[in-house]
Amino acid sequence: MEMKFKIICAILSAACMAGTLSSCQKNDVSGSLSGSKLPEGALPGEFSVGPNKKIHFSKGNLQATVDAEGKPTSWAFAGHQYDFSADLGANTKIGSSAGVVDLFSWIGESGSLDAYGVTNEFYSESLYGSSTADKLKSDWGTAIGGSWRTLTREEWDYLINERENASSLSGYAKVMGYSGFILLPDGCKLGDMRFFSRDVSGNRSSYQDNTYFEEEWAKMESLGAVFLPASEYRVGDYYLPYDVGYYWSSTAGEYDNQAYNLVFNGSAQGSFADLNSSERSVGYAVRLVTE
Repeated sequence: MEMKFKIICAILSAACMAGTLSSCQKNDVSGSLSGSKLPEGALPGEFSVGPNKKIHFSKGNLQATVDAEGKPTSWAFAGHQYDFSADLGANTKIGSSAGVVDLFSWIGESGSLDAYGVTNEFYSESLYGSSTADKLKSDWGTAIGGSWRTLTREEWDYLINERENASSLSGYAKVMGYSGFILLPDGCKLGDMRFFSRDVSGNRSSYQDNTYFEEEWAKMESLGAVFLPASEYRVGDYYLPYDVGYYWSSTAGEYDNQAYNLVFNGSAQGSFADLNSSERSVGYAVRLVTE
């Protein structure tokens, strides 16, 4: 095991010297810059979500395997960053069919529904909690355990808009044929790797800006890139395939019965990622982080 670790370190060091990796941070192998080991399922890239706060993303969107009654029996991360269930699995059949759910509703601590938002209840908004001061009844990170958690609205905003060179470190993309949004780690330099960042002037922003298949995406992942697939959303039992990405934050919304989420739409000319406040009953994706 020790010899294998040394070989990996030597390969990474040589790659950095050759300019094929963006940096030689210790977290390429051992996790954080302090040398602590990252939890299983964490990606290597470091991202600032506050002036003195850095996180690592999970390797894929959160998934719950549920029984025919809609009760979660296990939790996991998607096998690839671009994976999502869409209208397959149990996303549109919660409570009537066993399978995988990866679109969750937002339930506040004042709500009466079971934690984690595995529900297709749509018409009784009060069941989700209505207070604008609500915290999540149970952060989705506790379903996985360890140090995993959901980003706050303020952290999503800092990541997308306020960290150093923020606009040059994100952009729309198609990965393995799936539309979505790429986030690059702090200070990432891609060398000869082509990447068009989002155009905040509104002249160009499209999923077609960056197209990667297996070999090129493997290189992007080695640079620490995070891909958020446009997994669309669910309203009650209905899945709406509009090529848009919605990701929950842990922050209650500005108005009753709402919560904040990240939204992006690379099919709308000139649009770029933003923070919206949406009804808690809709089903959105969750991507967890760890510090």
